[in-house]
Amino acid sequence: MYNLIRMQLRFLLRSRSFFVMLAVILLMAALNVLLLRWDLTEMQAESQIQPEEATESAETEDSIYEAEVGLTVETNEAWLNHAASWEELNQTLFSSGMYFILCAVFTAIFTRADYKNGFVKNIAGQLPGRGRLALAKGTAVAVQVAILVGLSAALNGAAGLCLFQDGITLGSPSALLQMLGLQYLLHLAFSWVIMLLCLLTRSSALSMTLGILISCNVFSLIYVMLDWLLQKLPGLESFRLEQYVLETNVAAISPSMSTQDVLRTLTVGCGFALGSLLLSVLLLHRRDV
Repeated sequence: MYNLIRMQLRFLLRSRSFFVMLAVILLMAALNVLLLRWDLTEMQAESQIQPEEATESAETEDSIYEAEVGLTVETNEAWLNHAASWEELNQTLFSSGMYFILCAVFTAIFTRADYKNGFVKNIAGQLPGRGRLALAKGTAVAVQVAILVGLSAALNGAAGLCLFQDGITLGSPSALLQMLGLQYLLHLAFSWVIMLLCLLTRSSALSMTLGILISCNVFSLIYVMLDWLLQKLPGLESFRLEQYVLETNVAAISPSMSTQDVLRTLTVGCGFALGSLLLSVLLLHRRDV
């Protein structure tokens, strides 16, 4: 098992897609912070919001859940008066779903890469338990996601120091670590779901497409309809399906999260992660790869 994991890690770190991922992370950090700075400049130049508009805005925020499709980055207006903290900046960018797209694309490429050259096909017949291939691949994917999340957080902060006039503050180290830990768990769970889809469909293109659709909240339209149906059943009047899926929990992570919200996020992340990894192991164990 150790040799399988080491082999997958070597394949990951030497693959062309891994270096492309690093380049994309660097480009996204510079571009995202630059766009945030431009957005803040535009907000500062605008006239003050009229009381009527402010009231309408508050009513919209208090309304019931509505499906929002696409990637959105919500610039914090408070940054006009004080420097953003490292945790706030990263949470704003991670909650947009754009790093979910990176997980979907590069996990699909990495998962299917050694299937195309016949490597897995040749080695599978020599292993007594082919499910270990999924465990080794999942371990490499976990390392890939750790690099993606950790490097993105560092580069986002570095870009903020360079592009924001007042720089950024470290903020609370414990809040930063909690945010990054929860984001890593959810991004890892999502990557293992993409890995399962690749193994199940034997198609990286289809898995990427589904991953991008999920990242862009396209499935939120389905959640709304299912909520409408389920809330008609006794005891489920307040049930909201979007609270138990990965993409909405990523956007819900914030410093003001309650203990109940943290526990729900941990439960959702661990459930999707362990479930998808276990299904991947069973799939390879029972199927001719």
